[in-house]
Amino acid sequence: MSTQSYLQVRNLNVHENMPADEPLLAQGFGALENSNQDPTSQTEVTTEDSARGPAVSCQLQNAALRVYLPPQVAEQITLSDGALELGGVLQMVTVLFADIRGFTQLSERMDAQEVVLMLNEFFTAMTEVVIEAGGTVDKYIGDCVMALFGAPTQRADDVERGVCAAVNMQRVVARMNVDRAGRGLRPVKIGVGLHVGPAVVGNIGCARRMQYTAIGDTINVASRVVDTAAPEQVLVSGDVRSAVPNGGLFQPLGRVELKGRQQRLSIYSVPWETV
Repeated sequence: MSTQSYLQVRNLNVHENMPADEPLLAQGFGALENSNQDPTSQTEVTTEDSARGPAVSCQLQNAALRVYLPPQVAEQITLSDGALELGGVLQMVTVLFADIRGFTQLSERMDAQEVVLMLNEFFTAMTEVVIEAGGTVDKYIGDCVMALFGAPTQRADDVERGVCAAVNMQRVVARMNVDRAGRGLRPVKIGVGLHVGPAVVGNIGCARRMQYTAIGDTINVASRVVDTAAPEQVLVSGDVRSAVPNGGLFQPLGRVELKGRQQRLSIYSVPWETV
């Protein structure tokens, strides 16, 4: 798949419904609604489904877990009956950070409820973009989204998928701001940064509280790259640029000094308005 063709991204609706590949989640909500129906009809449904009750319960559990965890991790928990182990594997990952610019100044002019609504709107839109590109949302950090491409599942074009997601994020936020302006709300501006390299990916934490995530210097570098990005800008490291076949997509910004790092890093911008 060429970068140019892959970056012909489709228009994503910020207010899309649940993804089409998650019908079990809809079943889960439907099951909750059924609890308010007539007891007789509820008994009939239970009798009809009794033979496949354990399977349905497992599916609904998996659907509920997918709200909080990457789909592959939710599947692992369901199949293992919750018997997870700490540890991880070293593998190549493309790490993306998307961060709201001027969030402190923006939030101090809003009450807490408005801030939560803004963040939920932002996170919803960004999560859809990541999933659409085949990535995994690692976590939400304050006003920032961290996403992985190449974990848990690796693909040959993970780097391109990450770049595609970064471009789409800026496009979706631009459309979101048109909608926000129509509602009399302040615009949201984001910076996006990407880096690719080795990281340990797996269950990190302790037996009582663990999280599926990626650890390593690659994540630190990606975080520093996004710190360098201006509002409405997508920046990538030289390693990302080298891994994408169509290098003409990127504009060199030279070697940049990143906070906390001794060596300068080659940085490139992605003109997302025109690719």
